[in-house]
Amino acid sequence: MKSDKKFKTRTTPYSAPQSTRFSSVNQQSTVNILVVHRPGKCYECGLSGHWRSDHYKQGWQTQKEKSDKISTRLFSNDLSVNFGRENAIVSCNSPVVKLRSSIDYWRNIIGANETVIDIIEHEYKIPFHTEPSEVFLNNNKSFLENSDFVENEILKLIELGCIKEFPCKPKVVNPLTVANNKNKLRLVLDCRHINPYLHKFRFKYEDASVASQLFKKGDYCFTDLRSAYHHVELFESHKTYLVCV
Repeated sequence: MKSDKKFKTRTTPYSAPQSTRFSSVNQQSTVNILVVHRPGKCYECGLSGHWRSDHYKQGWQTQKEKSDKISTRLFSNDLSVNFGRENAIVSCNSPVVKLRSSIDYWRNIIGANETVIDIIEHEYKIPFHTEPSEVFLNNNKSFLENSDFVENEILKLIELGCIKEFPCKPKVVNPLTVANNKNKLRLVLDCRHINPYLHKFRFKYEDASVASQLFKKGDYCFTDLRSAYHHVELFESHKTYLVCV
């Protein structure tokens, strides 16, 4: 009988990118009001126990527009801007604070979409569909074979403020490894343990026909950004999953 069938319920949130949080929503009050108990983390506020859809059901915010193509954003803004403005980037050695200090520039001059603005303003939230199990993993063999290189790299990262000592017992300790790419050593945090707990978002690249409309003769293009990921700050409560020793 159809009436006797038990339908399965979702165990992961819907696949949609992170959206911006409104400043009027208080994180602590959000957790207290919600009565649902979902697995994983909320893609909206990064906290446990509920999903982004629950934010909308409670009426704290409205759904954002689904049109989020790079070409649409660029064609709707004036691209003849001076990217060398003196007040666009804070003059300091650490890359950690540069994006956040330039939030007005990204919002008003570049016209970045809501997802980018949310990451800059409210930090990047790891999209966990379920919470990773606690584990302490030893460093890989390449770490031990290149101990001098590792020590120098860690000292550089501490000086730049890219890493810091964790104040309490972490939930996940990931192994460090050293990648050798064309005789160039690179320190890598091996996050294979937490990768299976992440939600895989679907996305589609815009093709060459769109790219040809974005560039004009004489335009410049970056081929590589040094330490680009160090500019993106991580959501505070998610740092416990990215610890190393």
